Amino acid sequence: MHIRILFLGEFGVRLGREHALECSGPLTVAELRRRIGEQIEGAAAVMTRPDTRLVIDQTVVPDTAFAGPGQEVAILPIYSGG
Repeated sequence: MHIRILFLGEFGVRLGREHALECSGPLTVAELRRRIGEQIEGAAAVMTRPDTRLVIDQTVVPDTAFAGPGQEVAILPIYSGG
């Protein structure tokens, strides 16, 4: 089973928009950051940036939240401006 990973904005341009992360059960967002950084080429720098936000099923979440198989995790940069 897998978690659907979407890179949005500039991250999607650099890393590809959609990926799948295999997992057998729920992972914390902190663990997702680590595994995505290890498994997707070029993603380590993005996943360790303090301004990178993770969104699970369209809700911005802290690093203590959980995501599991069948869920969608979007990774997005913080934009400035109005």
